[in-house]
Amino acid sequence: MARVRVPASTSNLGAGFDAIGLALELFLDVEMSFSDTLQIDCSGQDGGEIAVDERNLVYTSALNVFRLAGAHIHPLRIVIENQVPLSRGLGSSGAATVAGMLCANELVGAGLSKNEILSMAVQKEGHPENVSASLLGGMTLSCFGDQGLVTKKVPVADEHLKAVVVIPQVAVPTQGARKVLPAMVSHKDAVFNLQRSALLSYAFLTGDYDVLRDAMQDRLHQPYRKHLLPGYDEFVRIAYESGGLGVSISGSGSTIICFARDAAEQVCAAWQLRAEQLAIEAEAKVLSTCNSGAQVL
Repeated sequence: MARVRVPASTSNLGAGFDAIGLALELFLDVEMSFSDTLQIDCSGQDGGEIAVDERNLVYTSALNVFRLAGAHIHPLRIVIENQVPLSRGLGSSGAATVAGMLCANELVGAGLSKNEILSMAVQKEGHPENVSASLLGGMTLSCFGDQGLVTKKVPVADEHLKAVVVIPQVAVPTQGARKVLPAMVSHKDAVFNLQRSALLSYAFLTGDYDVLRDAMQDRLHQPYRKHLLPGYDEFVRIAYESGGLGVSISGSGSTIICFARDAAEQVCAAWQLRAEQLAIEAEAKVLSTCNSGAQVL
């Protein structure tokens, strides 16, 4: 039997589109063992929406490892306890992919390194920022270089830095959110984002989070996606009025994220109240960042 715990992730953080991920303390717990028939049991957040047949992402990710290792593909019993909302911009599919691969790696003794699992997970997921953060923890910076994927981890040293999230019940599938993006952007907008992504990296490398309001601005995806998120401009305004440091769409949405220190609970309460005033079914939470990444238990 193999058991793993994998954190959720946020990505982009405004200017770091398809490059920056950050692990958060919402967890996906998965237990996997051999069985006579495929059995998948799900509980927790959106448990009723998780596939319990051959389409299950934990299961299909495990199969990738079995095939690579040349292992016999046994029927599996998979027990899933989930805290990560589905299709809300918190890396649910990335966490499931990592969980399935880590469990399979342990179960058949494949001996794959974290870098090998990361490469497989990115290939399956299609982009690196969520799976890298869920696997490695902390903030991850990723790009595709001449020799393949390059990912570097930046630990978040400030335990007082919190991520406030407001999670609407509206789902925003990643593929749908990508369809609203323009095929071309202006040179001016590209430079705008380049400057701010550099500043965003600086903020987390040095702990100077006072620059986040500027660093989390973006012109590549948020202006085109925010209409998919109910009340987005209102939530941004209220977060800054309540003492938030920087606000952006989490991933492709529908979750909105705000970083804060002492004002975290104030931002959370203000967001929850505003959601009720706007008749938006949503839940606001204060989360810590997760430096440990995925763990084999």
